[in-house]
Amino acid sequence: RYHFTEEELNAVLYGGLRSSQPTGSLHAISGLRVSPASSGAADSSVPLVDRDSLQLPEGLSVMRVAYGDVSQLGVFCTDPIPKGVRFGPFQGKVVNTSEIKTYDDNSLMWEIFEYGRLSHFIDGKGAAGNWMSLVNCARFPDEQNLTAIQCQGEIFYETCKEIFPKQELLVWYGDCYVQFLGIPISLKSMPEGKKPPQHAE
Repeated sequence: RYHFTEEELNAVLYGGLRSSQPTGSLHAISGLRVSPASSGAADSSVPLVDRDSLQLPEGLSVMRVAYGDVSQLGVFCTDPIPKGVRFGPFQGKVVNTSEIKTYDDNSLMWEIFEYGRLSHFIDGKGAAGNWMSLVNCARFPDEQNLTAIQCQGEIFYETCKEIFPKQELLVWYGDCYVQFLGIPISLKSMPEGKKPPQHAE
């Protein structure tokens, strides 16, 4: 039998910990509580970010979000983004599978598959210019507007629908992954002669 606390569950599911004092207004679409990340209302459960080093593309902004008792940063759209726009690659440190420990924080890691098997991870924690590490995971398919795609050993986020101003960017695995209960177990093989989609920012 497994034993874990509600705080540990929140950290795994939402990548954040409880906030004792939520601030800001509720986001109309998702029900998330939203306030600008630069508001100065520091929340010790959310890491401070150096906005200058994020290299955030134009049309996006970083804001603080809270869902229930969980508070963290998120990336929001300020200008419409059409379907099919690709961001990336996801920046980070290569971590071998042998380096992963059971209780390591893997909330900012993406799996990289080679020859149908898990090869290594890309850990976005602390990577300069990695605004993509602030994009939260979608909790259910209807709110997902980005898909994570592996292309030539790197991770990209691609819009799977048009994203409108004030909407949060929310990512989950794309169709290129074989999944079991929503978790990727391998990368689908690409048919011979078919080239991977071209990178466009």
